[in-house]
Amino acid sequence: MYKFIYAKHKIHPKCEETYIGWYLLIDNIDSLMDFIDYRKRKLVKVYFDLKNRKSEKGGHYFSADQTLIGITMEHTERKTITDDANVLDSLTDGYVRFYNAKEKFVVNPNCFSYRDIDDTFEILETYSSKELVFPNKYTEKDIVVQQWMNGKHWYVRVGNYDLKDKFITYEKGYEAGKELIK
Repeated sequence: MYKFIYAKHKIHPKCEETYIGWYLLIDNIDSLMDFIDYRKRKLVKVYFDLKNRKSEKGGHYFSADQTLIGITMEHTERKTITDDANVLDSLTDGYVRFYNAKEKFVVNPNCFSYRDIDDTFEILETYSSKELVFPNKYTEKDIVVQQWMNGKHWYVRVGNYDLKDKFITYEKGYEAGKELIK
């Protein structure tokens, strides 16, 4: 079972600016291991997607995970798929080290970054789910439709969530963002 919190907090204890959003709460060894298992499965899928794409000329990374894996693999000496598996495995080490130091932390849906729950956190709502799907409190104002410079396709982000599809027109992308909100 995954536990989520909707919290308001300072973006940094020394800064007055606040942020409000949903986080995955990691507060026991079971929640940590469930999350690590989820992240590893996701990273392996992205790894194989990248390997299948390698035959294509050009292109760019479409997600933070693709960028993380692509850059890490480019700068790591690897000779076998076991070496690749060890690199992928190392990408979740930070979560384990942070849990061992703090015994509780939250994960942001944006790139699965994590942070400490400091004394500026005010928990406004909680939610539990069998699936690791962040609760949705997005509105149309959270839809961002963008195109790369000189690009042919449109990409959509709703809040912290990137849609995987590419869209031919801005309008089609915006409509897909509205569907996600529903």
